[in-house]
Amino acid sequence: MACTLGFSPATSANTARLRAAATTDLAHLGVHVDGCRNTAASAADISTADAVVRALVVTAREDL
Repeated sequence: MACTLGFSPATSANTARLRAAATTDLAHLGVHVDGCRNTAASAADISTADAVVRALVVTAREDL
């Protein structure tokens, strides 16, 4: 089973600080965010290599 936590524009896709704060208390569930990946503008997967749950930044195309 794959577990994923996604961030879209409505849920802080453009705010690394907010993503970090939102995931701080989720470490016991296997969510671990890599600080460098989180601050990189183009990173899609911001998880650490050992994270059980993948944290993804998703770009929405609401203009379509």
